[in-house]
Amino acid sequence: MAKINTSEVRKINKKSILRYLLKNEEATKPQIAIDLKLSIPTVGLIVDELVQQGLVENAGVQASSGGRRAAVYRVIKDSVHACGIEISQSHQIYVIVNICGEIVASERISKPFSDDREYINDVE
Repeated sequence: MAKINTSEVRKINKKSILRYLLKNEEATKPQIAIDLKLSIPTVGLIVDELVQQGLVENAGVQASSGGRRAAVYRVIKDSVHACGIEISQSHQIYVIVNICGEIVASERISKPFSDDREYINDVE
């Protein structure tokens, strides 16, 4: 069994935290640490990195019954986009989604498929 290095562990933790925020919409660093069974310093460093990268933002502070109020973080929906193209026998569909998987834009074009360079150039 291959060993993983600290860089790979950090990537895994970063993906886990991003997925957690996508699923839960908003969370504090302590909530993330408890639920993912990670240390608060690890979560803090990774969340701060995600903020610097423009993927996550501070969404205010959590209500408190005493003590210091924890900062709440959330994913910035339009920080990343992906596009997809579906080509069928009769049409093409173009879709753009944000990091949350929400459709931002889409277009359906009626165009019969053709197995030639001109058709491919039109898609590009």
